[in-house]
Amino acid sequence: MHSGKQSAVISCPGFYEQFNGQKIFSATPLKHELIYESLAKNVFCSVPLSLPIIEDHTYPHANPDEFSQLKSDLDLIEFDVSSVNSRLGNVIVLYNVLKHFYPYDDVLDIDWTGMLKAAIRKSFIDESLEEHILTLRSLMAGTHDGHASIYGGNLVTYSPPIFYEKIESRIVVTEVLEDELGIQPGDVIDSIDGFYSEDFYYQKSPYFSKTSDAHFNQLMKFNNAKGEKDTELEFVISGRTIKLKRSIETNAAIGRVFTGKERMKKYDGNIIYLNLTQVSMPEIVEQLTEISDSDGIILDLRGYPVRNHEIISHFFKSDDTTKNWLRVPNYIYPDQKNSTNFDGIGWNLKAKTPYIGNKPSFLLVDGNTFSYGESITGFFQGYGIATLIGQTTAGTNGTVNPFDLLGGINVRWTGMRVVKHDGSQLQGIGFTPDVLVTKTRQGIAEGRDEVLEKALELAREQIANDD
Repeated sequence: MHSGKQSAVISCPGFYEQFNGQKIFSATPLKHELIYESLAKNVFCSVPLSLPIIEDHTYPHANPDEFSQLKSDLDLIEFDVSSVNSRLGNVIVLYNVLKHFYPYDDVLDIDWTGMLKAAIRKSFIDESLEEHILTLRSLMAGTHDGHASIYGGNLVTYSPPIFYEKIESRIVVTEVLEDELGIQPGDVIDSIDGFYSEDFYYQKSPYFSKTSDAHFNQLMKFNNAKGEKDTELEFVISGRTIKLKRSIETNAAIGRVFTGKERMKKYDGNIIYLNLTQVSMPEIVEQLTEISDSDGIILDLRGYPVRNHEIISHFFKSDDTTKNWLRVPNYIYPDQKNSTNFDGIGWNLKAKTPYIGNKPSFLLVDGNTFSYGESITGFFQGYGIATLIGQTTAGTNGTVNPFDLLGGINVRWTGMRVVKHDGSQLQGIGFTPDVLVTKTRQGIAEGRDEVLEKALELAREQIANDD
C-alpha cells in the first residue's frame, strides 16, 4: 500500500486489434515446403514448414474452444518422477530444444546421439527427482556451454567453510571462511571422505559443461563439496584428520570470496586499481579525474562485472566500429539444416571524455571471467586497449535462454552466438592472456595476489621506460 493523491488503473478494454507484422527473418521456407524425416526403422514423418492462411487464421480453421480445452487439460497434467514416461518426456524436450537451437552446434564437437542414448538409458533406472536432474545435467554437459544449468528440487545448498582448487597438481586450500579451524590457505588436502582429494574434487564433473580448463577448475572449486545443511565431510589435510560441516549457504560463501578483495586503490607509482566486479559505473565516474591523472591503470575482471562496461568508452579516441561480434541466429529449418544465417550486432559504444587510454593499462582475467565479462574483455583485446594478465577466460558468452520442464525444473542455456572482435571462435576457447600467470601454493600460503603483483610490476616497468 502507498499513500498519495492520484492513482492510475491499467485494464484490458475487452478487445484487441490484429495486424500484420514484419517477418521475423528475411529468409522463409518455400510455399507448401515439407520436411521428410526418418524417426525409426520403417517409421517416417512428413511435416509442413509453412501453413496456408485464409483471412485471419490458418487453414483449416481450428475450433478455438477445443484448443482452449486442450490447453486446460494439459495444464492439469502433473509431473510424476516415478513415471518413466515423465522422465523420458523431459529428456526428449531438453534434447530437442538444444539440438534445434543451440547456436554453437557447427563449431563444437557435440555427440548428440550419444548424449540422448545415455540420458534415455539412465531415465529407466532413475528413481528420485535428484537422480532425474543429474541425468538432465549430464545431457547438457555435452554441449560445452558454460551457461548450461538445470535447477529443481532443493535449490539451497551448503558448503564447508573452506574452498580449495587444483594448483600445481595438488588440491590446495585457497580460502578459509571461519577462524580457529586449524586450516590455512596453502595447506594440501590429501583426501576427502575417504577419496583421494583429486577424485573427490572431480566427482561431479560429468554434470557440468566444460569450456576452458581454467573455468572448469573454478566450477569444481565452488560445486564439488556442496550438499545438505550440516552434513559432515572428513578431510585429511597435511596428514591431519579434520571434520567440517556444510555450514555456510553456498552462494553466500562464494560471495565472500569475491567481495573480500580490494575495490579501488592507488598503488605506488601513481597506478590506479579498479575491481570491476565490485565498483559501479557511477563510482568510476566520480573517480575519472584521478584515473585520468594516473600513470597506469589496472582493471580486475576476475569475476562478474557490475554493469560498468561504459568505462570502455573512456579508452576510445573515436567511436566503436565493431558491429558483428554478437550474432543472433535465424533458424528456418529443423536440425539447423540448410545453414543458419545470423544477424550481426554490436554495442556501438561512443568515445567519451576524459580519455584515459594514453597510459599503460592492464586487464586481470581468469576462469571466472565469463559471459558479460568476456564481452568487456573482447573490447580490451580486440582494440588492443590493455594487456591481458592471468589465466584463460571461460569461453562462454551469449544471451541466456530459459525454459521450464515438467516438475518445476528450470533450464538455462546460451541462445546467441558471440565471437571475438576479429570473428574467431570464443565459445569453448576463451581469451588467452598476453601474460600467463598461474597461482602457486607458496603465493596462496603467503596471502599474495600473484596476478595483481605481475600487473603492478609490468606497469611500473612501462612507466619507467616511458619516462
